[in-house]
Amino acid sequence: MIPAGPSIEYRRLRAPRGHGEMLVDPPFASAHHWLESNRALAAASDSQFQGRSTRELALAVRRELVELARRYTHAYRDASPGDESLSATNLVELPLVLTGHQPHLFHPGVWFKNFAADRIAKSCGAVAINLLIDNDTLRSAALKVPTGSATAPRVEMVPFDRPTDEVPFEERPIHDAATFASFGRRAAESLFSLIPNPLLHDVWPRALRAAKSSATLGQSLAQARHDLEFAWGLRTLEVPLSQVCDGDSFRWFAAHLLAHAPRLRDVHNAALVEYRRVHRIRSRSHPVPDLALEDSWIEAPFWVWTSAEPRRRRLFTRRDRRTVHLTDRQQLQWSLDLAEDGSAERAVEQLAAWTRAGVKLRPRAIVTTMFARCFASDLFLHGIGGAKYDQLTDVIMRRFLLREPPAFVTLTLTAQLPIPHEVATRDDVRRAASHLREWRFHPERFIVGEASSEVAALVEQKRHWLAQQPPRGQGRERHEALGRINETLTTLLDDRREQLVEQRDQLAVLAARHAMLASREYSFCLFPEDCLRALLIG
Repeated sequence: MIPAGPSIEYRRLRAPRGHGEMLVDPPFASAHHWLESNRALAAASDSQFQGRSTRELALAVRRELVELARRYTHAYRDASPGDESLSATNLVELPLVLTGHQPHLFHPGVWFKNFAADRIAKSCGAVAINLLIDNDTLRSAALKVPTGSATAPRVEMVPFDRPTDEVPFEERPIHDAATFASFGRRAAESLFSLIPNPLLHDVWPRALRAAKSSATLGQSLAQARHDLEFAWGLRTLEVPLSQVCDGDSFRWFAAHLLAHAPRLRDVHNAALVEYRRVHRIRSRSHPVPDLALEDSWIEAPFWVWTSAEPRRRRLFTRRDRRTVHLTDRQQLQWSLDLAEDGSAERAVEQLAAWTRAGVKLRPRAIVTTMFARCFASDLFLHGIGGAKYDQLTDVIMRRFLLREPPAFVTLTLTAQLPIPHEVATRDDVRRAASHLREWRFHPERFIVGEASSEVAALVEQKRHWLAQQPPRGQGRERHEALGRINETLTTLLDDRREQLVEQRDQLAVLAARHAMLASREYSFCLFPEDCLRALLIG
């Protein structure tokens, strides 16, 4: 039986509109309270994971995570000798603040999470780690760059590598070294007329240095950004999620989910029904698809692929008494020696062997944050998108893990490129369109100055008809008379209509221009340094 638990409640989460505006929920001042509250919650948990307690598994996860993050970060970036948080030998005993995102050139609202993690960690005596979510795919090897002028802007897609099939970041090398090497110059040239001094001039040389030793495109981009953060005073660690997934602690966690795949599917899909109902979502693919049942094979919330064929496929399971069979329903088939309530030790060994053979088992988003929040951190920082779907994760934690989910922080900010321009918004266009609709039915309201005798007479006739209240079912004559008067008035005042149409069209042009120039989606590396440092650091 699936425990009901608290229901999902609708939360309205919207990115702030104005430059420099932030969403931080709960606020920074309460971060220490929630961090300690989450630690107390974890200490009180007594769930079992294939013979290991929650506390035992969480301690093992943290040991692996901290060591992996230290090793990965120090491979490309020196730590200051005075940086006690990085040189301490007891990091695993300190609170952990965690966040994560794909290793891409994201916008400042995403970058804000890294600065917030550093700020919270320093104020709480914690360690901040950023997970590079490299099991996601790179959808475009080009960056959106505004160009032209403030009065005639346009957007160019400037490539930083040759486009290829969509594969996970961890499998995606740089395919065209020349395109990657010249990206900084080409993007800066496109941007120059609007932003002459972007962070690109600092970020891209770091990316080129990182590319000399990095195995993937994503790592080159992430290490350049992380190196810049260090120069700006941040003391966070980073590690690819792929490295965490190839650790024995994550394998133990994954084995537990696979051992209980039927119950997990039931909980997952029931929570989805509730989430879609509360959020009035009709799509069967949002926020995530249902876990399927195909010919007695149960879909598990993991991706699987091989190094030889790095295309993500769904993972399916089927079990008998002491064995869990796994397949991608195509070519891959293998089995785990794993009972529902037995030890996962043998299954972990088998998963490790498959890793050595080039098989990649990676979590989907909900499993990623479930693992990160319950086992790998004391406080997790989400963006708006993650916070929305983690309402679903919270329900799954309660009903599958049988524990109260730890609190997390939702945050983002809006940063707009400092390009002076005339501002108009979609609201302005809607108001202008509303004036045109009003013109059709109330043209007398648009009379400017003294009306002609003909117009004045028509207005008086309209007032007369409006004052009439004909009996029910006998208002046709009144309706037709008002229609004739409105039509005549609009003809006599047609010059005013032309002004309204012109105003609406001008506002539409200005609003489209403003939407392009003031978008919050432009990469952080397109901004001037002083603009972002003032927002992110203060």
